[in-house]
Amino acid sequence: MNKSSGTYVSRAVFLDNTFNTVAVNLEAATPDKTSFKVYYSIDNTTWTQLTVQGTPKQVNEEYYRYSYKNTLDTPANKYRIKIEMATTDVTVRPKIRRLMSIMRNE
Repeated sequence: MNKSSGTYVSRAVFLDNTFNTVAVNLEAATPDKTSFKVYYSIDNTTWTQLTVQGTPKQVNEEYYRYSYKNTLDTPANKYRIKIEMATTDVTVRPKIRRLMSIMRNE
């Protein structure tokens, strides 16, 4: 993360079976003036932003648990996750932990 933004990109994950549902769970601390966005890619080129499902649940004073889910139009067998983080105040930054990605057929 530089002074005002940063990006995490996972390694490409190849699965033996195909999936049609992308689910991502994570815990994030987002002080005022900070934000983050979560994306996935199944072709290593096109990134799709995920929308948080429901209301984030408070884990402790600092962190909230966020859940994301999206159904694919066509099944896939590989994926990557990307998180873009930003701040408008360089003295505070968002923090992400316990990133979990679950790919399945539903």
